[in-house]
Amino acid sequence: MKFARYDLNYEELSSLTHDLLRTHPLSENPKPYGVYLLEGNSQYANLGRTVERNVFLSKFGNTAAQLQEEYAPYEGNSLFLTVIDQSGTNGSSPLPTGIIRVISHNPQIMPKSISDIDEIWGSQTTNRLWKELAIQTDYQTEEMLKRTWDVATMAVDTAYRGARGKMTTALILYYTLYSLSVSRKIDYWVGILADDVLTYLNRIGLDLRAIGPSREYLGWPDNTPFTARVGDMLEGMLRNKRYFLARVTITGETLSESCDFPKEIRPQT
Repeated sequence: MKFARYDLNYEELSSLTHDLLRTHPLSENPKPYGVYLLEGNSQYANLGRTVERNVFLSKFGNTAAQLQEEYAPYEGNSLFLTVIDQSGTNGSSPLPTGIIRVISHNPQIMPKSISDIDEIWGSQTTNRLWKELAIQTDYQTEEMLKRTWDVATMAVDTAYRGARGKMTTALILYYTLYSLSVSRKIDYWVGILADDVLTYLNRIGLDLRAIGPSREYLGWPDNTPFTARVGDMLEGMLRNKRYFLARVTITGETLSESCDFPKEIRPQT
């Protein structure tokens, strides 16, 4: 894809962020953070791609070239849920702080996580995946995948991993993923997550169901494939011991004080 870049330098990242805020403002009076839904065929999606590169390079050694090769077939149907530090709260100019990449259905190619699960974990895990998604026929497969998001990546920039910054960005991302799934009638998530992330998300009640053992994936140790039914999450989060975090993930409560959201998922106040 012409615009797909994972290697923006600081000046390019800052300039593109400023251009996004100038041309697509969420508010006349911006709050410290803002959520932008960036389609993969937009030049602004390179903000999300560069966050992926920065995080995965420092943590797992994944280079821009490796990420370009891995995700090239899926760029056009990727959506980057992107948190922007709109006021430079970390002492820098406005920059992206974290992203979740979701890959939507493309009838020409199987979602990346499903393909990788089959290749790396094998047929037994793939069969369990289809069972979790309640798929029995090709017709059902096509229809179900239209209502399934591949939660392909989650990343928070290292500069925002201090206690407060990390929690703010993470909670904004979790709320955005859940509320946007509900808004767009997405029934299922499928993906492969690092075990520590999967454990944390289950602790706040997201109910991500492991469907295979933990294995190395793309050079990252300890990753587990999962599925989730969005419709089951509300009850699980509301009865969770970490009730405050679960409530924020569902309702966006308190997040609207510090973050601008697109109208589609703006928390009710």
